Amino acid sequence: MLENKYLIINADDFGFSTKINEGIIKCFTNGILTSTTMAVNMPFAKEAANLALKHPELGVGIHLNVVRGHPVLESNLVNSLIDNDNKFYLTHFDFFKFSLTKPQKILSQIENEYRAQIKKFINFGLSPTHLDSERHHAVWPAIFKIQIKLAHEFNIPAIRTFNEPYWKNAPKRSIKKQVNSSVLRMISSYNNKKLPRDIAHPNFFYGGSHIGKINVDYLERLADAIPTGISELMTHPGLAEQTKDSISKSYLDNGRETEYEALCNNKIKRLLIKNNIELVNYEQFAIKTAGRSTFEF
Repeated sequence: MLENKYLIINADDFGFSTKINEGIIKCFTNGILTSTTMAVNMPFAKEAANLALKHPELGVGIHLNVVRGHPVLESNLVNSLIDNDNKFYLTHFDFFKFSLTKPQKILSQIENEYRAQIKKFINFGLSPTHLDSERHHAVWPAIFKIQIKLAHEFNIPAIRTFNEPYWKNAPKRSIKKQVNSSVLRMISSYNNKKLPRDIAHPNFFYGGSHIGKINVDYLERLADAIPTGISELMTHPGLAEQTKDSISKSYLDNGRETEYEALCNNKIKRLLIKNNIELVNYEQFAIKTAGRSTFEF
């Protein structure tokens, strides 16, 4: 049993834009970030890979993505997943339906696109520390099963699960965020029971209900709430974008800058040390929990 407090601080969306890439690297070199996940189908993935190779201590996983942008595979191989502009269009309701009806053609195309994304990541010269997914779409059981299969196929040691707890003194959330979090937590609880013993996942997950709002106040509250075991905090930092039509602006407005500033705040770093919270990445986490079956402490 692990008796200490460990925290993975992961930045999603590595590869989305130059400014997001720069912000993530600065949060690692100047702040408390320990991990990131790359969307290899996004326009600046190669740039992100080059930055990652220059910072080998940064844990880098794969942000599986069949909901945004263009596919890695040729369009005729994923024609059930894309629109007439060759862009992914699927929603959470679609993945919910897939988990009920299990359409083999669509699930096969998702698996093949995932596999192509993983291979592209590896061809960058990187070794994936874990898997997660854009907008948590892979939490749905039929899709989660594909993640497990590919984690084994490529020897990827860990998968993110949405184990977001209720915690005292957490910043307020909208009703919609509370409902979304509750649904994803229920599904993840089911998924966790299906995970084989050789694939790790953290005990707790934070940030899902506060995307774009991980500010200094949030981090101060979280530092006092982190329990024993291993937790992950999901973040979305980035520097200010210059173009109006950038992914950063259209998706999170100014939230990326807010999170960037908070993750580079020295006060937070000192508070984590004071509260005996050890920062780790997914690779270090998997080593600490090697051989455990459920990773619940």
